[in-house]
Order: sequence, then C-alpha cells, then structure tokens
Amino acid sequence: MDFGVTSEAMNQAFRFDVETCREPIHLNWVDLLAYLGTKYGGDFGKYKAEHMNALAQQLKDGATIEELTKDMKYYSYYRNAYGAVLDGMVGEFQAEIPASEAPAAYLPQA
Repeated sequence: MDFGVTSEAMNQAFRFDVETCREPIHLNWVDLLAYLGTKYGGDFGKYKAEHMNALAQQLKDGATIEELTKDMKYYSYYRNAYGAVLDGMVGEFQAEIPASEAPAAYLPQA
C-alpha cells in the first residue's frame, strides 16, 4: 500500500485530534484520515478540507466512527494501514530535558 496522505490532510486531522484530546468527544486523527482514505480510494488528490470539517462535525454531533463506517467495506483496511504508520505519534507525552533547553512557555512561572 502507498501512503499518499497529503500534509494538509494530516495537519488538519492532527489539529482536530489535539484540540479535542480532553473533550468529551475526542477526534482521533487516524480515524479521520482512514475514513477519508476509504472515501477517496486512497487518492488524497481528492482531498478537500471541507470533507474533513463535515466528518468532524458529524462526530462532534454524536455520530460514532463505527456508525459512519459500518457500510464502508475497506475502512478497516485503511484504518489498519494508516494506524501502522501513525498510531502512537500523537498523544500526551512526558519528556525530561534540562531547563536550559526547554521552551520558555514550558518553564514554571517565577
């Protein structure tokens, strides 16, 4: 399988994931990309930001990815393939670095 997801699509999906990570409805970026990948037959040349916006809105309105993909024969294929590349790349992480290397925004306020 070719992984031809555009940087624009990945960035938009990433932003949805990060912005909803602590919300009651979390939008998983891999699920978003796999849904669109299935719709496009893997051809992200068809990608439009409004497609992802519409999907995100459906999910925010209470639809589940399982409901939306129940009749999508190849969704699990794209979810597994994209997940093999992207799962684990976004989430909450903790790293220890010297304070001298930390961005100012991450340092305790004095």
